[in-house]
This record gives sequence, C-alpha cells and structure tokens, in this order.
Amino acid sequence: MAKKIYLPPYARNQLETSDDSSVWAKPIPFRDKPERGFTSEAVLGENTLEIGIEYVLERGLYYPDRDQNLDGTVESIKIVSGLKKKKN
Repeated sequence: MAKKIYLPPYARNQLETSDDSSVWAKPIPFRDKPERGFTSEAVLGENTLEIGIEYVLERGLYYPDRDQNLDGTVESIKIVSGLKKKKN
C-alpha cells in the first residue's frame, strides 16, 4: 500500500529534474495532508515502505536520499488543487 505525503511546490523540480545529488538529496519538509505551502502530492512507493517509512520521513522532513532505489521511491508527484477557504 502506498503512502501519500504533501510537499512544497519546489519539491517536484528538486526530485524530478535535478541530476545533481547536492540538490535532489536535500531534506524536504512534508505534511500528511495538503495545506498552505504543501500542495505537491507525492505517492511513496513500495520500496520506501519496505525499508521503513520512519527512515525516510523523520521529524517533519522527507529524506529522498535514504532510499536505496530512488527511482522507486516516489511513484508520482503532482500539484493538487488549491485549498478551499472556510466559510464563516
């Protein structure tokens, strides 16, 4: 079973387009549900879950470099729709 986390919008570029390990390996803040500033939904794959989710998600940070198979870590990442404002 996959796990969804929510990352800042810049994370997609960091994870998908950079070949420089000093860029993609930096820890990224995450949330368990979408909120302001965390609108990129990432689906962590089976490889991540097998090595232990607490190993790659620690103290509010996602560590993409801790997976032995980075290509299998994030199954997908997409921008989710904007957050709805609460009505009074």
